[in-house]
Amino acid sequence: MSRGLVGDLRDILPDSKINKNTIPVILGSTFTRIFTAFLLSQALVILFVIYHNLFFIFYFFPMILAILFYKNGYILHQLTIVFTSFLFSSIMFLFINDYIFLLVMLFLSVFFNFIFYPLLPRKSNPVFSNS
Repeated sequence: MSRGLVGDLRDILPDSKINKNTIPVILGSTFTRIFTAFLLSQALVILFVIYHNLFFIFYFFPMILAILFYKNGYILHQLTIVFTSFLFSSIMFLFINDYIFLLVMLFLSVFFNFIFYPLLPRKSNPVFSNS
């Protein structure tokens, strides 16, 4: 949900122009940022309870700070994609011993996401692919 909220933050101006009701449009950017940071902090607590490992804080802390203070929605959304890619890969590393394969898959997923995501057709922000 937090990744979707960051995408909605990125599109807040185009969404408001077409009267698309998203959480950032209805409740505002500040509330959405605080709520998203809260969701991520709760996810960190859940991961700590499950895995008893503090290394997850190295993913969550910078991402929470970026969500709270970074204003460029496009870059913030890309950071969220990188964050989730590395986080899920780290969780998989806990269960799989073939690290090289996972590292290659991680690289490819981030690489292709950066290439193809901006090319997807968008209804709420059609100029996104040109920015």
